[in-house]
Amino acid sequence: MIKICTWNINGIRSFSKPFRSHLDQLDGDIICLQETKAGRDLPAHYGRVDGYNAYFAHCKVKSGYAGVSIFCRDPLRPFRAYDGLLDLLPSQHFDKALDSEGRAVMVQFKTNHDEKLLSVISVYCPRVDSDNQDRAEFKAQFLQLLRSVVQKLIKDGSYVVLAGDLNVCHKPIDQCCPEYSMADPIKRASVNWLNELLLESMVDTFRLAHPNRKEAFTCWNVKMGARQTNYGTRVDYILFDKSLAGLFSGKDESIADIMPHIKGSDHCPVWARVPLSISANEAGSLPPLCSHFWPQCQKRQLNLSQFLKSRDEIERKEPAGGGALNTQVSEVPGAKRVRQARLDFVFKSQERTQKPSKSSVFTKEEIDEKVIYDESVLETEIERRKSTAAAWQSLLNGNKKSKSAPLCLGHGEPCVLRCVKRPDSRHRGREFWACARPIGASSNPLARCNTFIWK
Repeated sequence: MIKICTWNINGIRSFSKPFRSHLDQLDGDIICLQETKAGRDLPAHYGRVDGYNAYFAHCKVKSGYAGVSIFCRDPLRPFRAYDGLLDLLPSQHFDKALDSEGRAVMVQFKTNHDEKLLSVISVYCPRVDSDNQDRAEFKAQFLQLLRSVVQKLIKDGSYVVLAGDLNVCHKPIDQCCPEYSMADPIKRASVNWLNELLLESMVDTFRLAHPNRKEAFTCWNVKMGARQTNYGTRVDYILFDKSLAGLFSGKDESIADIMPHIKGSDHCPVWARVPLSISANEAGSLPPLCSHFWPQCQKRQLNLSQFLKSRDEIERKEPAGGGALNTQVSEVPGAKRVRQARLDFVFKSQERTQKPSKSSVFTKEEIDEKVIYDESVLETEIERRKSTAAAWQSLLNGNKKSKSAPLCLGHGEPCVLRCVKRPDSRHRGREFWACARPIGASSNPLARCNTFIWK
């Protein structure tokens, strides 16, 4: 079996180096990422990760937006990769704009089961809510395109895995406030699309393994602290076509699960096991879409090869005596540059190995005295800035004393000041006091209470 993971990472550049450590913690053979928010100028340490081969689809109309990728752990190598979905349906007329935002990338493998292919799609479906309802038509067309691609792949005899952020909650059990979502006609349309997809051809692997698990959320509003109270939604899925899901011997919890313990995004990863083996293709060539072929990802390798080549040439041109500064070297073309480089290297090495001067060595007492002095200067500067800020605040407020925060009604704790930001509200910009705790279910005693006081 192989393991597939999917994760909306909310920006690949936000992850520290080495990026491989973040991939390794997923322990996946095929890792699908969404919202990479990157273009072809992505630094090489993200595009070429040791032990993996990667395939990206970037947004072509907006910088730092959307974007998906698939990382395959060596020795797994796909024999084919697609940027987008339209190339799979050349005879059908879909708007080319559907492939312009980098929302889908697909790789295909040869399997050892009935000589069938395995097609893995990493997808990031458009989000539509009250703030951008004009995107509803775009999302509807994208979902129709995605469904058509899945149907064609299955018809052509391929196993299909659809992994990613579908931006839809399938059932009431998959969301923290189902009464709100089910009443929204736009969200209802997405639910209907997923219902039809699951009925005709696909299987939700998580619900196959955990049909009744509640509060198995994969996305939270981290700005409101919703992850602390697990007040979220399940919008990240790994779907198998029915023939692939049918290879499981039975319903087992080890088939698939979520990984809420892994942080780094407002989503958590999801994984599923694929009940077949894939041809390693270790010696095979990588598809042209592979990020290993990006110029910035080849630079490191080219520099290394050039270095080794130059070193070999130098060694061949040196006289048998091995004297690096022998005058005979000057007769060889380019030897002056070589000798100069070696002289520079010798002198720079001597400079690096010189002992520090006596004036640059401090005793422990001098260091302690300097640290104490620096700390006192820092404290003085902080106090000065605080007093300056207080003076300006007093001046701007007309020397009025600032109103202390009231206590919330549910917990008796100091409230926090918030501001109305809804663009359609007549109170937009007005401030109010609210409970400082994170948002959560009303039945959760650790969650925010309903305190609301206008300032």
